[in-house]
Amino acid sequence: MVRTAVVGFLALLLAQCRAVDDALLTALSSPETDETQCKELVQNAPKLKGKHLRATMQRSWWDCSLTVVELGTAQGVHDLEAEYNLASRTLKKQLGSLKTAIEGAKTTQVVNPAFEWAQSPNEVFLNVKFAHKLDAPATLDVKVQNVTITEKVADCRRGSA
Repeated sequence: MVRTAVVGFLALLLAQCRAVDDALLTALSSPETDETQCKELVQNAPKLKGKHLRATMQRSWWDCSLTVVELGTAQGVHDLEAEYNLASRTLKKQLGSLKTAIEGAKTTQVVNPAFEWAQSPNEVFLNVKFAHKLDAPATLDVKVQNVTITEKVADCRRGSA
């Protein structure tokens, strides 16, 4: 009977500890919480964890994130670096997706290629380079897709490799 009471007490204590931990994480994730409140919550937290750092980084609360690192280090939290790396990779992936979307929305830019020619009475030789001048590095991964030559125009269209 005593053993059952101790086990029940320990289960209740563990539930309360989890509730406190979850309460901080819930508060950090709440839309009503701002960065100033975040710093107050973190400074009053009995025990910080790496996931608190990730939560503050996801909200771009850099001052609060620094506070979590400083106080977490003082408390001996060992998973700060792992959580930092996880949040950092997630942010980089999201920023990469955003950059891809921005670049995909751009209209195709027309660049006049650099060229030189030599001619004889019967032939014209063209050297065309997909760059803004002949001595500049060429655009990589570009192959000529279509060449159309008329009486007055030589049109070279490129396509990505």
